[in-house]
Parts: sequence; structure tokens; C-alpha cells
Amino acid sequence: MKEENPHNRELVRLLREALPRGVTYKHNDMSTKGIPDISVTYRARTIWIEGKFEDDTARIDGGCLTISPTNIDGLQWETLRKMGNGYLCIYTNCGVALTHVNGFRRSVGLLRLRLRSTNAVVKQIVNIVKKGEEEE
Repeated sequence: MKEENPHNRELVRLLREALPRGVTYKHNDMSTKGIPDISVTYRARTIWIEGKFEDDTARIDGGCLTISPTNIDGLQWETLRKMGNGYLCIYTNCGVALTHVNGFRRSVGLLRLRLRSTNAVVKQIVNIVKKGEEEE
């Protein structure tokens, strides 16, 4: 599939190592559009993650990625929004960004997201699924 697949596989591997008592799935159903790529469950709390790869044309400045919500498929955005615990994990050649999806896609302006290492994003996801909150 697209360039995000190797990144998603690595993210799933690292999440399984970081949350050995959790359940992390990589969803592969190519015939059902809109299902997020990854789900992570820990003690009855589940978050959903859609991975996207932004190529070299992405706007990156000062360790931050600026992206338009219109770069994300509308059905995928709406599914993540409705789930309540939906996140976008955006991979670039310069790092990874994670953001919670809330609000209708057309009502959200440009997203400016801090790029981190994959390991830092794994820690962020573990914190979200364990504590229900993000850590800066």
C-alpha cells in the first residue's frame, strides 16, 4: 500500500513493546474504507489512529509541520471525529506528529503540529491510552 505502511508497522511494533498488557491491532481491511489503521486498547480504553505520510512537499519549519485538514480523506476524518478517541499520526521524512481529531474537517484551519521522534510519539500514545490525557 502507500508509504505509511512501513511506518504504521513500526509504530505497532513499538506500541506492543511499550504496552505488553494492552492490545494493539493494525487493521488491514482494504475493502472497508474509513476504518482507522491502528487501534490501541488498555484497560477498556481504546484510541484509534490513522497514519498518513506527507512527502517532501509538506511545509516543515522549525520542527513543526503545517498541514491542511483537506489533506486527510473526509471519511477518515469524520470517522476519527465520531469515535471521540481518534488521532492522526502524520509521518514525514523529518519526524512524526500526532494530533487528536475533533471538530468538523471544514471548520478546522491549518494544523501546526510539532514533529517528534517515533519513540516520543509512542510515549505520547501510551500516556493517552493509560491516563486519558496528552503529555506535552
